Amino acid sequence: MGLSMKGDARKTVLKTLRMTEAEEDILRKDAESKGITFNALVSTLITRYIEWDRLAERYGFIALPRQSFRYLVSLLDKEQLEKFGKETGFINASGIALFWFKRLDTQTFLNFLSISAKYCKIWDYELGRQGPNFVLTVHNDIDPVYSVVHRHYFDQAIRSIVSVVPKIEDKGNAV
Repeated sequence: MGLSMKGDARKTVLKTLRMTEAEEDILRKDAESKGITFNALVSTLITRYIEWDRLAERYGFIALPRQSFRYLVSLLDKEQLEKFGKETGFINASGIALFWFKRLDTQTFLNFLSISAKYCKIWDYELGRQGPNFVLTVHNDIDPVYSVVHRHYFDQAIRSIVSVVPKIEDKGNAV
């Protein structure tokens, strides 16, 4: 999944890129440490910009170290975590999805879910089907208590983006 691009996504173009020798050295070393080519790394960076950075910046996302986020979560009681999940799931998820994809429906939710999980790194998910229904399992490694946020966040996000009432079960670090 990801943002749909106009034209054939498989068609490539050859471009020249100017950078300092120091920048090239850093990128080459990073590519080598990841076991990928220089071009693959640059392509990944461009994809991240297209799928995430340009949109996240326009919507006002901030970067926060995981340990700092864990600390902030630890300061909230269960009722505050529930309220946080409900409000961000309803307002932020649907607002961001509409801003990025210009519509609210099941495909928009799946695209939003994929891109958010890929770049926010607050959760990971598995998506399956049971007959006509989707089964979404969301895992977090922040804290088992943080699943309270996910329960309410995804409940509101699914209601506001897909217009269905989800059935949600808590499973420790997963919902």
